[in-house]
Amino acid sequence: DQLGPSRAAAHQAVLERAKAALLARIPSLPPAALLALLESSFPFVGIADLRAVPLAVLARLTPVPASYLKQLATDGELFGELPRVVQRQVWELDRKLLQSHALSSVAAYTGETATVLRALDMDECMPPHIAALAAAGGGRGEGGAQ
Repeated sequence: DQLGPSRAAAHQAVLERAKAALLARIPSLPPAALLALLESSFPFVGIADLRAVPLAVLARLTPVPASYLKQLATDGELFGELPRVVQRQVWELDRKLLQSHALSSVAAYTGETATVLRALDMDECMPPHIAALAAAGGGRGEGGAQ
């Protein structure tokens, strides 16, 4: 502490350098080494400063063992940080989680579709190309895909 940087700053600098070195090596590790690193680092996935290591391993490991996927499915915040390829594996394992994540997108789509349909019912200030669609019955969602 008397030499300049605080002990906390020195530890943080060492952590960042070690993490950077480890992250640089992950792309070249064979699958067995990736699995061993995942086993060692996964208990620390809840610590924000250490989370990058297990997430990088998860992104490279295919397939991710089901025991890890089950644990990832229980933490919504962590799930949002997962690489998309890992999220897909979790969704394959837990269909209810997929439904809950898809529901918000479907609800937003449904809301926007309703707004467009209400706009199509209004004749005032309607652009000509939309007026033509409305007159033809297009965009109403009746009887098929658009």
